[in-house]
Amino acid sequence: RRLSDGRFHSGQDLARDLGVTRTAIWKHVKGLEMGLGLVISAVRGRGYRLAAPMEMLDEERVRAELGGASRAFLDTLSVAQVVDSTNSCASADPPQQSRLAKVWLAEMQTEGRGRRGRQWVSTYGVNLYLSFAWRFDLAMNDLAGLSLAAGVVVAEVLQRLGMDGHALKWPNDILVDGRKLSGILVEASGESGGPATAVIGIGVNFRIPADQGRRIDQPWTDLRQVCERNVSRNRMAGMLIDGLIDACLTYENERLSPF
Repeated sequence: RRLSDGRFHSGQDLARDLGVTRTAIWKHVKGLEMGLGLVISAVRGRGYRLAAPMEMLDEERVRAELGGASRAFLDTLSVAQVVDSTNSCASADPPQQSRLAKVWLAEMQTEGRGRRGRQWVSTYGVNLYLSFAWRFDLAMNDLAGLSLAAGVVVAEVLQRLGMDGHALKWPNDILVDGRKLSGILVEASGESGGPATAVIGIGVNFRIPADQGRRIDQPWTDLRQVCERNVSRNRMAGMLIDGLIDACLTYENERLSPF
């Protein structure tokens, strides 16, 4: 987090503030490079810095984007550093009551996934990985249109943040000029007659490094390439949660027709 501003921080200052040796700092930096794939410059006499500034996810900043009505429907908001999959985390601890959301955000996923078992490249700190769990008093079959409703939420949030020219492709992609900007994965569980819990996983490409982009097996883009504004990950996360709460409340009563 200290390095997230993209400025140089001397090894001496870091060691002093953290109460460790400069050798320990050097080893930790190497661990960040190897374990998280971060690109960190080391310059003698100046210290260490990230190749580019990084906006870290912050629970308070995400919550600040929620409307007053939405806050009453948010049970928990968890912000993690590294997880296997935010959808897996959300599925392991689902809401116990209807009309209460549990949300997971992570800086990095080691086993991020999309539809049909596809891997979702989940680089540390540069994209958005969010999973939203909601319990419906509906039968499992009634959730068939939820992916489209979630896609509408993502498309509308992008538009409010200054995006233009994006399109929703049924059932789970946001495309710009035929290239994937965002993906949605909805996983449902429960009794056939209800209640049913849906985990809505959303990935948004903010800034994919070139080496990671080569691992993606389909045309892709990111906000750095297609949006003129500098979009905050924390702001978008809060706006998505706000929109998903409203969408789930609407969907429970009216199904897909309002979307």
